[in-house]
Amino acid sequence: MGTGNTLNYYSPRLVVLPAGYTVVDVACGLYHTVLLTNSGNVLIAGANNNAQMGDGTTSTPKTLFTRIEALGTGSNSNANKIVAAISAGTYHTCILAVVCTVI
Repeated sequence: MGTGNTLNYYSPRLVVLPAGYTVVDVACGLYHTVLLTNSGNVLIAGANNNAQMGDGTTSTPKTLFTRIEALGTGSNSNANKIVAAISAGTYHTCILAVVCTVI
């Protein structure tokens, strides 16, 4: 996961992240890993056979960490929402978002 291939490793490996992201939290599922960045972005890599990637598909696994649109688009825009926490289980990913209001 995050190494650019689908090989199994039995010791720690460096992973490749998109440029400009600083990771502040990590959550691991059985076959996927989720990262939360200091800017509230969510990066994910691994298997997608149970839609763990959050992209609405059960297609090809992501071998490199990819930013996901965690909070929707269009009328469900994340313009005033911030990802506060992430978690992952065997075959799922959860994202806790909060709504921010400027007073």
